[in-house]
Amino acid sequence: MTALALVVLGAPDDAEGVLSSCARERCDQALRVFAQHPDARGVPASAFFDVVKSGNTAEDARLCHPRVAAQGIRRLIVVTSDFHALWAQFLLSREFPDLSLEFSAAPTDLPEAELAARIAHEQGALARLRA
Repeated sequence: MTALALVVLGAPDDAEGVLSSCARERCDQALRVFAQHPDARGVPASAFFDVVKSGNTAEDARLCHPRVAAQGIRRLIVVTSDFHALWAQFLLSREFPDLSLEFSAAPTDLPEAELAARIAHEQGALARLRA
């Protein structure tokens, strides 16, 4: 069987360390993905890695790369927000060109204007990187 890892991309907390709505939505999505996996039952706590402390998705990918390589992982399921999925797919595909990657997008419940701004930001960043 191919070694598999579930990677949940982070999202900013507030000043008191409370998870943002995007972070909670990603955690909820990760639980749904995990619960649907046939090998989810009986996974020991030792199979979970600590959080990588990063400031953005590119750092997330770069910092988790050594852990993925050390464990012989060949397949990643990456959980992120729906508005962030294409950006994450671009960056992680570049960081892990030899792995099988699957992306699971958490539905985002933000006010329409805020969601539109995030989508525009992601699309602009992706366009600049591809140029």
